[in-house]
Parts: sequence; structure tokens; C-alpha cells
Amino acid sequence: MAERSASRNRCIADALDGFTYLDDPEPEQPERVLLPDTDDTVSPFFRRLENLEAWIAAFSGTLLSLFFVCMLLLPNQLAIAMPIGAYLLLVFGLGAVLEGPFLFRLWASTFSRQRPIGPAVARRAFTGNVLLRMLAAAWWFGHLAMAMMFIVLGEVQLLKVKGNIAPVILASLMLFGMSVCCNVFIALFVKAVFRTDSAVETFWRWRLLVDISLTGVALAVATRI
Repeated sequence: MAERSASRNRCIADALDGFTYLDDPEPEQPERVLLPDTDDTVSPFFRRLENLEAWIAAFSGTLLSLFFVCMLLLPNQLAIAMPIGAYLLLVFGLGAVLEGPFLFRLWASTFSRQRPIGPAVARRAFTGNVLLRMLAAAWWFGHLAMAMMFIVLGEVQLLKVKGNIAPVILASLMLFGMSVCCNVFIALFVKAVFRTDSAVETFWRWRLLVDISLTGVALAVATRI
């Protein structure tokens, strides 16, 4: 009789083994995936700076993309001879074809709050064969060179301005936006050359030093023009 009772108790205990969660008041929760801008390791202050950086890069990147298309059309005398309306239509059309994928990634990353903005845009960049990646690297280096040219020319004009402070402030804000967008161009250039997101993230951690270096070079060139 005692053996039968013990056997019954063991059967009940074995049956209850599958219901151990009833004894656990806090069942295991699935792992929570954090978006880059909601990472608890980022302070609210730096998160706001990253958001500001993203929006500045989006607006200045759009302007620089259209400027880049204009620079491509500059040697074309037929395009220059067009009426202004047709020329602007051509610029926006070519901008949509040549710069559309980049601008889409840039604005999509900005609106979806993917931070930091440079690695977020570069993460979706093309990583195909070596030849196409070198062409992409040359493409983004051309964007960077054009932006640096505008920054140098802008600083040359700023050095000549005396008296009225309003144009200086406006031009300084525009040049600052261009320098911020240069970081995105460099991130895309690094992604095209090295193909890895870790290389982009390494550059992005040191982007302030790169900004200071580029600004110093631009000022040095501007003072000699």
C-alpha cells in the first residue's frame, strides 16, 4: 500500500515538472532590441546632438547633392544654354536618378531616428565587387571634394566681409552644415573602400578630429587665395 502511494506521488511530481513556470512569478522575457537612438548607454544630451547632426546632414546633403549635379553639368554647354526652367528640370531629374538612392537612405534614416546618421546611411551602401566599390569610392570622394571646394570658397568670402555681421552668420551656418555632411560622405567613402561597418564606426568615433583637420586645411587654403 505504501509502495503504491509513493509511486502515485512520484507520478504526480513528474507531471508537475512541466508546470514549473507556475512557481516562477517573473517568467523570462524576450530580449528587447534597442534602436540606436534609444540605447540606454547614450546620454540624453548626446542623443539630442545626434538628432541635430542627422537633420543638419539631411538638409545640407540635399543641397550638396543638387550642387554636385550642377557641377557635372557645368562643362556641358548645351545644358548651360538651356532656359532656366529647362535647366532646373534637368538638374532635378538627374538628381533624382544619380542622387536619389543616397537621399532616400539619408532622409529615411533621419526620419526613422537611426543614429548615428553616418553609419546608418553607410550600412545600406553598396558592397558588391571591387570595381564597382572603387567607382563608388570615387563618386563619394567627388562629393567630398566638391563640398570642400564650397567650404573654402565660402571661407574666402567670409574673410573679405567687414561690417555687416548677418551675412557672416548665415554663411557660417551653411558652411557648418556642409562640414557636417562631409562626415556622411567620408563614411560612404570608407564603406566603399573597406566594405565593413566596423571601419565606418571607427571613423565615426574620430570624426571630430577629422572635422578639425578639414577645417584647418580649408582655412589655410582660404588665407592664401
